[in-house]
Amino acid sequence: QSEVSKPTLDYVQRPVGAEYQMGTGTPQQNRCLAPPGVGPANVSFVFCNWNKFLKNNPETVRSWIRILRDVPDAILCLLENPPSGTVYLRKFVHEASGTLNDQGQFVPGDGDELNSRIHFLTWEKNPFDHQRRNLDFCNVMLDSNPYNGHTVAQDALYAGVPIVTRSDGMDMSSRVTTSANLVLDLPHLNAYKGPEHYE
Repeated sequence: QSEVSKPTLDYVQRPVGAEYQMGTGTPQQNRCLAPPGVGPANVSFVFCNWNKFLKNNPETVRSWIRILRDVPDAILCLLENPPSGTVYLRKFVHEASGTLNDQGQFVPGDGDELNSRIHFLTWEKNPFDHQRRNLDFCNVMLDSNPYNGHTVAQDALYAGVPIVTRSDGMDMSSRVTTSANLVLDLPHLNAYKGPEHYE
């Protein structure tokens, strides 16, 4: 088995018009592999998180909202796991992006626009097809908090996808990706000072 190398954003370029070959091309070039309707045609950056929804808390999703606002032509790809949870996540994004006015009435913010940039991919039964998404679709993986990606994170790192993770948790389950980044000499991807540093 080959050693894991450090994640990088240096992609092996595929000549224009050439057939797909695993391990080549940028996430933008590999967009043709995505199901129809995933992402706009001109995406500058693809954030991903393939963890089950139960690993994400409101603070994490609010961080993703702020990150999407800071990178206006980026998208966030999430795993549809479970499919029934997508409705609730979209509702949360809509509500979290709005505000209450002086009379206590909800004033919608940019929730609809943000939701249009969040895309859900179905679970692949073949684990190799699922793992291939890391290299094919992701520029950067945004880790979950307080329960980090464990196997999911290692799959992404093995594919060469960098992972930004919060490292301010005290539990082992919240520091798994932190340890992996340190082993790969990538401490700058670990956010030790909470959500502001993560973003």
